[in-house]
Amino acid sequence: MNPSLPTYRWRAALLGALLVCGGTLAQAQSTSGGRAQTIGRDSTVERVVRIVYQGQFSFVRIERAEPNAAPSQHPLVVTDGALRAALAPLRNARVKDEPLFNDEELAEIVPPLVRALAEVKPDQDVAFAVAGRHSGWVALVPRSVTTGRLFRNAEGLQLIVGLVQEPFESQFLATGYLLPFESGRRAAPFDKNVAIASATGVARRSDWVTVALAAEPPAPPVVATPAVAATPAPPSATAVPAAAAPPAAAAAPSTPRDPAFLEEQERRLATLKRLRERGLITEEEYQQKRREVLSQL
Repeated sequence: MNPSLPTYRWRAALLGALLVCGGTLAQAQSTSGGRAQTIGRDSTVERVVRIVYQGQFSFVRIERAEPNAAPSQHPLVVTDGALRAALAPLRNARVKDEPLFNDEELAEIVPPLVRALAEVKPDQDVAFAVAGRHSGWVALVPRSVTTGRLFRNAEGLQLIVGLVQEPFESQFLATGYLLPFESGRRAAPFDKNVAIASATGVARRSDWVTVALAAEPPAPPVVATPAVAATPAPPSATAVPAAAAPPAAAAAPSTPRDPAFLEEQERRLATLKRLRERGLITEEEYQQKRREVLSQL
C-alpha cells in the first residue's frame, strides 16, 4: 500500500479489492499509527458476479440469488428519476420522520442501481450499501450504513434491507474494524430490530417492502398533419361542361324494329338538332336527349 495516499483512499481501495476476491477477514497495516485494519467479510461476498459501483464505503454489485430463491423478472429498465422517486418516501421506522436515504445517498446510489437493474439476470439480485450522515448536526455525526438488495417479481420491485443506518465509522476509526455490510435475506430478516416504512409501498416484513414504481408517462400520440385540400380552379367562361358517361346500352332487340318506329326516332333527332341550333337547349341537354334516342334503336 502506498503510504503517500490519504488514509480514506487506501481504505476504500482495500474494501473494493476484498469485495471482488472474497476471502476471510482481511488485515492490512494502517498508515496512521501502525494500527491493523480489519474489514469484515459479509456472508454473500462469494456470490458476487460483478461490482457495478465501488465508493469509499458504498457499493452496488450483482450477486447470485440465495439458494432456492424463485427466479426474478429481470432485467428491469427504469429511469434515475423514477427509481429515486420510489426510494425517497421510504423511512427508518425506528426514528421518527427519518428518511431511509438522504439526498446525498440517493445521488450516489441511484445511478449505479439503475445500471445494475438493467443487466441483472433472473437468477441474480442487486445488492448495495450506502454510507451517509443522519440526524442532528449532520456535519458532526459519524457516518452510518444502510444495506439492501433489490429484485423484481410479479408483485413489483422488492427491497429487503440488511442494516438500517447502522453506525460504523466511530468504531472503524477507533479500532480499525469495519463491520460486515450484510445486504439482507429473502429467507428471514438479517436483523430483527430493523424496520422500514413507506407511505406508497406495500410492507411484506419489517425489513421488506414492495417499492412503488411510478409508471412512465406514455409517449404523446403522433397527430397526423391534415392534408390541405387543393383549391379547385375557377371554371372557364367558355368551358363546355363535360358530358356525362353514357348509360349502358340496352340489349339488342331480338326482332327488327318497325319502320314507323325508326322514322319517329329520326324526327326526334332532327327536332333536337333544330332546338340546339336555335339556342333553345344547351349542348349538354342536346347530347343527353340524343343519347336517350339512340339507346332505343
